[in-house]
Amino acid sequence: MPRRDDEYDDPRDRSDDGYDDGGGGSRRSGRLEEARQRVSMPGMFLVVFGLLSVFITVLYIALLWIAPDTVLKGQYEMMKDFTKNQPQGMPPYEEYVKSQQVQSSGVGVLQLIGGVLIAVGGMKMRVLQSYGLAVTGSIMAIIPLCTNQCCCLSMPFGIWALAVLLNADVKAAFGRQAAY
Repeated sequence: MPRRDDEYDDPRDRSDDGYDDGGGGSRRSGRLEEARQRVSMPGMFLVVFGLLSVFITVLYIALLWIAPDTVLKGQYEMMKDFTKNQPQGMPPYEEYVKSQQVQSSGVGVLQLIGGVLIAVGGMKMRVLQSYGLAVTGSIMAIIPLCTNQCCCLSMPFGIWALAVLLNADVKAAFGRQAAY
C-alpha cells in the first residue's frame, strides 16, 4: 500500500479539525477543494429537486384556484363512483372544490417551504457554508411530504447528500470555511 505524505505527520501540528495550521496552506486548500468536489453533485441535485418541487407546487396551486375543473373534475367523478353504495356519498361538487382548494393550498404552503429549504440547503452545501442548513435540506429531501410529486426522485439524492455531509472531512471543511 503506498504511503501518503501526510500519513505520518505529528498530530500536534494539526488543529482539531484535521487541517494543518503550520505552513501547510497548499495541503489545506487541497483538502478544502476535495471537500467542495464531494459536495458539489449532491448539492446540485438538492437545488434542482428543491426548485422543481417549488415550481410544481406553485403550478398546482395556481391551477387549483384558476381552473379547478382541470384538476378536480376527474377526481370527483372517480370518488363519486367509488362511494355510490355508501349511505353518506359525496358532497356537492362546489363544496368539494372549495374544501380541496383550502386543504391543498395548506399542504402546498408546507411543500413550498420544504422545497425552498431543500434548494437553499443545496446551495449552501455547494459552497461549504451553513452546515446545519445543508443537513436540514438533505433531510427534507428524504421526507416524502416535504416535496411534491418528485419526492420519490429526491429521496436517494437526499440520502446521498446526507451521507456526504456526515463525512468527517466534509464536516471539517465546513468548519474551516466558516473560520474564513
